[in-house]
Amino acid sequence: MEKRKYIIIDNVKLAYTDQGRGQPVLMVHDFGTFSYTWNRLLGHLTLKRRYITLDLKGFGHSEKSDDIQYSTFHQSRLLSGFINALKLRNVVLVGHSFGGAVCLFALMLQEIKPRVAGLVLINSMGYFKNIPEFIEKLRVPVITSETLVTVTNDTLVHDLIHTGYFDKAKITRASLAEYASILAMPGAKLSLIKSARYITDNDVDYMHYRFNQLRVPTLIIWGENDQIMSVYDAHRFYEDIPNADLVLIPECGHFPQEECPEETAADIQQFLKKANVQCRWFFPCAGWRKNNTHIFKSIDIKAWKDVAKANQLALMSRFRKLRMRRLIDKWSLPVIILFIFVKVLQITKRLGAVAEENGWRAATRAYLRTEDSKFTLAVFRLDVWSDLVLKARMRYDETKRHVIERLAEFLKKVPSSHWCIVWSRFSARRVRQGFVDIVHTVFDQDGSLLKIEPYFDVHSKKLLHLTPELRHRLNAAFIKIYNDTKDVPDKRRPWLLRKQLMLWIIKDNKFLIRAMIEAQQYFERILSGTFISFEEMGDECSDAPGGRFADPEFIKRKHPGYGLLNILCRINKNYDEADLWFQFHHIPVDGAPMQEVLQELKESWGLKGEVVFPAIQKDRVLQPHLCSTRTDAQAIYHMSDFIDFRQFLDLRKEINEKFAPQLLEGVTIVSMLLWGMAHHQVFVDRKFLFTVDLTDLNGERRPGVVFIRPGMFFDKKDRFAGFLKYQREFNRLLHATRAGKSESYELLELYALTSPIIYDLTRRLMPRALTEFIGTIGVTMVKGADLFITPHSEIHTDGFIAFGNFTVPTKEGGSAGMVSIRGNKDKIDRYMTAIKCVVDNFNDYL
Repeated sequence: MEKRKYIIIDNVKLAYTDQGRGQPVLMVHDFGTFSYTWNRLLGHLTLKRRYITLDLKGFGHSEKSDDIQYSTFHQSRLLSGFINALKLRNVVLVGHSFGGAVCLFALMLQEIKPRVAGLVLINSMGYFKNIPEFIEKLRVPVITSETLVTVTNDTLVHDLIHTGYFDKAKITRASLAEYASILAMPGAKLSLIKSARYITDNDVDYMHYRFNQLRVPTLIIWGENDQIMSVYDAHRFYEDIPNADLVLIPECGHFPQEECPEETAADIQQFLKKANVQCRWFFPCAGWRKNNTHIFKSIDIKAWKDVAKANQLALMSRFRKLRMRRLIDKWSLPVIILFIFVKVLQITKRLGAVAEENGWRAATRAYLRTEDSKFTLAVFRLDVWSDLVLKARMRYDETKRHVIERLAEFLKKVPSSHWCIVWSRFSARRVRQGFVDIVHTVFDQDGSLLKIEPYFDVHSKKLLHLTPELRHRLNAAFIKIYNDTKDVPDKRRPWLLRKQLMLWIIKDNKFLIRAMIEAQQYFERILSGTFISFEEMGDECSDAPGGRFADPEFIKRKHPGYGLLNILCRINKNYDEADLWFQFHHIPVDGAPMQEVLQELKESWGLKGEVVFPAIQKDRVLQPHLCSTRTDAQAIYHMSDFIDFRQFLDLRKEINEKFAPQLLEGVTIVSMLLWGMAHHQVFVDRKFLFTVDLTDLNGERRPGVVFIRPGMFFDKKDRFAGFLKYQREFNRLLHATRAGKSESYELLELYALTSPIIYDLTRRLMPRALTEFIGTIGVTMVKGADLFITPHSEIHTDGFIAFGNFTVPTKEGGSAGMVSIRGNKDKIDRYMTAIKCVVDNFNDYL
């Protein structure tokens, strides 16, 4: 075996081997393995080439860092950096399973395309519709590196290798020992868990629908008896990648390079000779498919090609030419005016106009500036004292201080939390800050601030001229001005609060010049810090006042508006576990990435036990809570409840099993909910906005949006035919948006070319025209969230609805999901009733 080498890529230390001379062939291993997997194959590769094997981040002998950058996308960026660092050209990528997906994603990067001359996929991942069972087990939230300590390395390796081999007799003790030794390395098990958890954290749907744009010669090798990755995926790759050939190896499982190295090496060498790759993107010579004896042995070719042809036509229709008029269902004079304005923006864009930021960020700057537009995520049953070896009985004040100190340390390691907000008259924008300040606050029942205690970042600039007496006076002034302005309209209050604080410093004649400057900095840091308040928890499984799941009512503990985070910590009676409710300002961050941060917090602190929802009470009377500063007829209220989705989810599974070929990607949970809601009288003829998590090729996460009016697809003669037509259109819009090719995506990007003043004028002067484009009801979902309190948008006049995890255990032994609704008080109760009706009686709408 060639001597191992190391290289630093993006501050990550990667291990690799490099042997031979000639055209480079770079091999990328599967999840849970490392470069050792190629040893048998390399012994049979007699063709003169430069063979390079790479250990991905977190695997083998590469660095196992303590972060969440383990997704397929992040691994592909490291692979790209590796290729550039070694100055590889005319390279052939060989990827096994997860490594194949990493290679595919790397080929989407513009800087790497010219360097790649060929691609070999061996039992490859890429579609991520069915995660292998071994990986799925590691994704369970209660699994941590500590819990895996109880499982021997041999057992973990056995689960992976024995499932992957068809002929178990070919498994050697040496290979099992080699893989087990890697798992014994520091950080290996934690990296394994992180890789499993974040394997699909980016927009894989968008990426795999770009497979048909690849023009690199491709060979797909598949063990015909693979029990981990279905052979169905082999044929999908074959149809989706235009320049691909397929070889099936009989009596072989998931590891052809280990189980059948001679046959696998022969196929790869034949591919390299036939392709004669010269860093051009062309079709390989004719006859390659005909010369292969293993192709298409276990599938009905005619049936497969019929389905593939239909799927290809559907894919082409998803990326049809943009027609902005498709956004409009009902025309009127204001709609026509707004449509003309949009067309003018399109022309401006074609002439070369470029926006400073993406469309979603531009929209949030203008439309998400109120208290009710913030969203909340929660993490329950955190082990407060898990960082201490000796745990004595602690008091309440000690527990609060410890939570603050641990949170400060955690947030320092989370760059996505290092934002503050700068306000202007018509918009607000996010700005990076390099420190983490936490402000402990105490409020009374009316929302008046009683006390603040700042915990400034110890690594930030010291305020040396502020004595304890001056700080006390500054705190008192802040509390007074905060309370004087707490009922000022949300869009005006932040800059008014700041203005009055600065004026107070100027008017006070007790500050010297240096102290005056530091007093201004003191106020700025409080305004932009993370606010945290505390409560002692009552009945832990209750959603009654004081209970674990009671609405935190952040409107009674408002953040002054410049910071990202407002936190409520509920501590249990024993002071050993805490529930943390995080209220996020929507301008800097979004739901899905922040839920991943909370997942990281769970793993860092550990949990005291499983989260259990209260028993479901179908006749329970719900009480809406005010969540906006306004108290007039336009006030926004919040309501949430727990709903049993088991029957609904079973029906979805049944529909997908029967009709998946007609729907390509099947029925989504949200699309079913929208279809059922559109049939209910309270949602009749409504147009919905649904948010979609996107990731661009620079790695930035942001939501996209889909607009749809399900009522346009109703078919009185054949309801189910109408449903199928609607679902196909929903899927088309979903994937076109993820690919940046939908009308809704284009609309946001066009709006980003305008001034925030235009946003405000459009909302004020043409509200109905605007909602004809984007809908009147918003729907959002964060899949991994046990509890997700929806944001609200001032342009969605009929409210906003949020869904999270649908399968949280309940006290009576079932499972449920929490539904959160915001809107006018007279509407949200009827909305909740309608959603329950849809979930219980969905069959009535088919």
